[in-house]
Amino acid sequence: MSIELTATAIAASEQVNIKPQLVLSIDGVPTIYGSDLITKILEIGDPEFDIGPALNIGDRISVGDQEQLMSMGSGTTTRISQQINQDRIIGDSISTMSINLIDKNNEITNLISPGNVITELLGTRCTVSLGFENTSYPDDFVIVFRGNLETIDSGAGSVTFKLNHPDDKKRSLLFKKAENTLNGAMTTGSTVITLDDASAFLTTVTGPSGGTDADFTTYVRIDDEIIKYTTSTATQLQTITRGQFGTANAAHDDGAQVSSFYRLYGNVIEMALKMMASGKEGPFEEDVAVESFVRISASETVANSIFFQNVDVEKKYNLQVGDYITTTGDANGANNVSLKAITGIAATSLGSYIVVSGVTFVESTTSAAVIDFRSQYDVWPDGAGLKMHNDEIDIDEHISVYSQFYSSAQMDFYVDDSITDCKEFIAKQLYIPIGAFGVPRKSRASVGVHFPPLPTSTVKVINSVNVKDPHTIKIKRSLNKNFNNATLYKFDRQALETDKFDKIVGTLDATSQTRFGDDVNEKSLVIESLGLRSSLGGESLASTATSRRLNKYKYGAEELTIKVNFKTGFSIEIGDIVNLDLSSLKISDIVSGTRDGAPRLFEVTNRSLDIKSGDVSLTIVDTNFDKSARYALISPSSFIKSGTSTTQFIIEQSFNSSYGTNEYKKWENFIGTGVVVRSTDFATSDTSTIQSISGNIITLSSALSFTPSAGYIMEMDVYDTQVNNSILVYGFMTDNATFTDGKVQYQMI
Repeated sequence: MSIELTATAIAASEQVNIKPQLVLSIDGVPTIYGSDLITKILEIGDPEFDIGPALNIGDRISVGDQEQLMSMGSGTTTRISQQINQDRIIGDSISTMSINLIDKNNEITNLISPGNVITELLGTRCTVSLGFENTSYPDDFVIVFRGNLETIDSGAGSVTFKLNHPDDKKRSLLFKKAENTLNGAMTTGSTVITLDDASAFLTTVTGPSGGTDADFTTYVRIDDEIIKYTTSTATQLQTITRGQFGTANAAHDDGAQVSSFYRLYGNVIEMALKMMASGKEGPFEEDVAVESFVRISASETVANSIFFQNVDVEKKYNLQVGDYITTTGDANGANNVSLKAITGIAATSLGSYIVVSGVTFVESTTSAAVIDFRSQYDVWPDGAGLKMHNDEIDIDEHISVYSQFYSSAQMDFYVDDSITDCKEFIAKQLYIPIGAFGVPRKSRASVGVHFPPLPTSTVKVINSVNVKDPHTIKIKRSLNKNFNNATLYKFDRQALETDKFDKIVGTLDATSQTRFGDDVNEKSLVIESLGLRSSLGGESLASTATSRRLNKYKYGAEELTIKVNFKTGFSIEIGDIVNLDLSSLKISDIVSGTRDGAPRLFEVTNRSLDIKSGDVSLTIVDTNFDKSARYALISPSSFIKSGTSTTQFIIEQSFNSSYGTNEYKKWENFIGTGVVVRSTDFATSDTSTIQSISGNIITLSSALSFTPSAGYIMEMDVYDTQVNNSILVYGFMTDNATFTDGKVQYQMI
């Protein structure tokens, strides 16, 4: 999903002379450090707020406690890179980022000296945000890097900070294998397991909801018997169930080896979130100031709500509906609660508020309370959560992928050895077998799926208007890269003989084999899945993932690297789908055999943003999505603000557009598109095509039979009248109409 920008940020990114700004913020340090003056719009509640002739609400002011000490010259990383490793199907980004700060009046020397500003700067969490001149920090800025301060280099006149990417925090050792010996023999009737030392064996933990998570269960292996346990002491594993996973209840000698055997079971996407968020067994954010309970403005109250002044808690803390809160310090005892679930989160012009279940809050203004937040996914006794912070996990995208694709995708793992690399396990054992891939998006650990654009997507058009140096573009196919015409899945891993799989399924694409013949060897992707189970629909999941993967790579997917302008490329991230206009760029099209081919959808596999030059380099790979096999987007429509003639009118912000007042951005990639202009009751209606767009002014290529009035609607015309760009991206429904030129028919049900 493309980066979401505010309307102000969009407008700033599209200026002819762009002046990017970087801002460094450090946890616990009140000062922020920028490359230029950092500004914002004055709001009620700001420390600078002052009703009077000198300063008014809406004025642009300097952000308090800032220093313009960041050097954009040598020492500061100004190229932000992301890429998907297609062979391993793992997303990577820049692993480190350097920030060079000028040591004016020894300010930075004072900062790095332990105990002067904060106790210790090394290891502290940092955030780097990118914005533009005359935009508001932090609202109009985008976080481009999060990381911990790993290295401090103090030189002549400046200090360089080296930040380490949070994705590396996923490289944790999890569920470390525990081994010990029996202290006394066991009979078939023994009801406890007595060890020399049981302290290393994990037990379930109490999650924020007050219960334990059924997706994690604990076992041990003794000889050839697997035994379940649920509680433990320093020397005993208790509440046991003998002979699990088809093993036999047997006697065991004194001194027999006892090894840990954990089971992870459940939805694959939820397991990924639990693996990243668990391990804290407590809040991910503590002592956040509360402004008020119940009252969210001078004139409005919301039952059982907590209000935060000038803070969007959803954005700042990555807070989610379903997370839990604990409050302390309010004068009203009813407002001090422990581990209550959030049922709603909303932003307002003054800040944000949450709604909490299971409470009866009393109205309290200017409260002295503080609040702790605990993740709903912090439910396992081990995980990367001890190192990863909540805002380093792209929870929103995981939830989106879960609801759209994998709500019924289940896995069952037998963990009989340590998971040595959490990041690799999530990528190779959770994502890859189901056809997903790990990707660093929005400077967070995220997930992607190779799939056509969905109705929530914004598909950027790449054409001669926004491509730099089009004469240098080379499109290529290769048998060594982006080629895969077979898969081999191994799953149903056995419990005792863990190197054996009961199910092996191979797939060779027959059309690919026929096209290339015997002179080209099949290229197979081998996937050994430890969690797929036939009993959980594993074969169906493998088949679906194989179909998606081979559809893209079976003929050798075309790849090209292009430079696009900042306006187009700034909000694109790896894994996004873009619409490549081959005809306008005169690129060889192997479908038509000409350089005038129809537009096609490509997936971004590499993106590099140069902040200083404004260049954005994209590597894109053909998806093989076409007009006959895809999910279609809902086409745009806009209200007309006023009509000036039968061929020209002005459109306005409509239907909660993410572009704000820049409504034209819905349409700017669709010059030549057929449109209907109509009244809301359909009584007055006519069709034409878009000839040109200038801001929100739309000019049509042919006159309507009327001059549009305010409140009329412009929307896309029927499928058969559309240009290829529209057909490729948007869906059209009709009552059994027959289209010409082999276009696809959609029937309204």
